[in-house]
Amino acid sequence: MANIENILIYDKDASQNVIAFSEGGDQGCSVLAPDTRVTKSFQYMEYPKGNFRFTGDTTRGVGDMNVKELKVPGGTWTQGFLVEHPLESEPFDRQLMNRDGVVTGIHETDLVEKGVRVKDALDQEWNSKVIALATGIGNKTTPVKKWDESGAIPGANLRAAGITFFEQCGKRPKYLLIPWIVFQFMGDAARAEYGISKDISDLAVVERIVLQNLGIPAANLIIPGVGVYNSTTAKYEEEWGDNVLMWHSKPNPSDKDVTFMKTFRPKDKPAYWQYAPYETAKKTGVVIQGVTERLVKVTCESAGYLLYNVLLNR
Repeated sequence: MANIENILIYDKDASQNVIAFSEGGDQGCSVLAPDTRVTKSFQYMEYPKGNFRFTGDTTRGVGDMNVKELKVPGGTWTQGFLVEHPLESEPFDRQLMNRDGVVTGIHETDLVEKGVRVKDALDQEWNSKVIALATGIGNKTTPVKKWDESGAIPGANLRAAGITFFEQCGKRPKYLLIPWIVFQFMGDAARAEYGISKDISDLAVVERIVLQNLGIPAANLIIPGVGVYNSTTAKYEEEWGDNVLMWHSKPNPSDKDVTFMKTFRPKDKPAYWQYAPYETAKKTGVVIQGVTERLVKVTCESAGYLLYNVLLNR
């Protein structure tokens, strides 16, 4: 049998059909590590620490032939290369293909569903990569009084983190991510901290009091609920753990923009593409292959700050 990689055919229609499905992806990660379109091999700007603003004087006097060159202070160019992530579906048995009656319908539906499952799995893999990088940064602190303890002060903890954030980045945090598990305890803690006795929801308490004090719009509050199964405890646990993240970012950043994280994807291909069904090695059926190329990077650690282990009983 010929090398299958040499005869695969990009299936545009199937790719466009399947790419609409995003159930496997955590929408919070799309905001946290927005897509930046680049070539296969590329360079991008990293900002280890330093001045991110242009502060020069561009005035050119009469007769002066010199024009200032734009250089981003604090930034360094880094080489990047998009890594391919291919994933193949389980085989679809040839005995069910091109048969009369309901089997034909099952065959057609199953191939679409297989594509959706492949894309979901690739999205989940990307989610885990983003979360691992975001929760592994060095800019972090843990509250002395945990947010599920009596006397917790989550609002004060977040304000202190926001001030530290500004001092190290020169920009204010624009987004706040509170995992769903943490949010279940945060409402009661915030009520006690601010003396709120009104019958309003926990979400309203956080949006109207905590976020207002931080200067973060309510629309920029992200509450993910990404569960991963722990075979030791035989239960699902929050993939974000009990970690709260604030960061500075912007939608659709360029390769030079100062943002906490970026997901680099190809500019000459869609974010996900699917190949037409092809035979298995033993020719007992067909499989489909979904592919994505990406590189996830923390491009400016100073533009992110983590409050980690904010709960006592998690």
